[in-house]
Amino acid sequence: MSAPPSTAPVDPVAIWLHSQVVNENNHSDSTLQKFVKKTSIGERYDGTRSAAWTMLSELGTTNRNLFLNKLIRNWPYANERRAMIYPLHVGVLSTVFSASVVACKISSDMFFFNPKMSYFEAVRKCPKTPLVFAVYTSGITFFAFYSVLIMKPFMAEDDPCPSCALSRFCAVMVASGCIFPAATTPALAHYINVHRNPKYPAATNFLESLTLFVTASRPSWSILPKLAILQIAVASACTYSMLWARERIFSTIDAEPESLHDAILKAQAEPSTMDKINKIIGKIPIIGRLVPQDNTE
Repeated sequence: MSAPPSTAPVDPVAIWLHSQVVNENNHSDSTLQKFVKKTSIGERYDGTRSAAWTMLSELGTTNRNLFLNKLIRNWPYANERRAMIYPLHVGVLSTVFSASVVACKISSDMFFFNPKMSYFEAVRKCPKTPLVFAVYTSGITFFAFYSVLIMKPFMAEDDPCPSCALSRFCAVMVASGCIFPAATTPALAHYINVHRNPKYPAATNFLESLTLFVTASRPSWSILPKLAILQIAVASACTYSMLWARERIFSTIDAEPESLHDAILKAQAEPSTMDKINKIIGKIPIIGRLVPQDNTE
């Protein structure tokens, strides 16, 4: 009868050493993968893309921006929500104030030949049309550029470049609050002068218009650097606030998916602007009948 074959003894130390070699190889492979650039589709299937952006990427650009705006307005954490929303209001107020100062400087020189007139005295004595026009158009200009150049990169999947965001915000603030009113107010003030007193000659060609712009806007040149510094300071604070809020909001979405679910429910329940307008018009006795009524209650 033959003896049973002898089995080789198991060495635990050899098994442990072999496992360490396997772990090191896996670690080196994962380290090399960090230097491999993947496309958005590759990241999606590789599992490195967040679940929130995987869901948001299925929406169109317009619908995604509308959804993210509603999401921010209904974000449950007040500090982050205010830090993302308030820069728009602060920027509008700063732009409107700067535009009003420039308009008052130009109007006080063109109507009363006194560029050193105080701000409140110029508001009280000068015609209101140049002031209202400068305030209104500067605010609209800032809001338009804010939506396209400032807010749109913050709604993208990639993290915005801090220096690029700061430079764009500063350029929009200075252009809408300082340069735009200084370029448009002289023409309107001169038109009012010509309409009131026909002895003032009207600009008939490009050279006369350019001379009018340079001569009439000169009283505001002394105040433009100070207003530009104010606009840059406000833009810097607003950019930092938005960068901080965006990082906190999207980090919270990745870490706490239930916060995204709650915000989605609130965003879906929020009525649109057209629904709010229809609701207001619907309360008018005669015109309200023409507005379609919502019967889903």
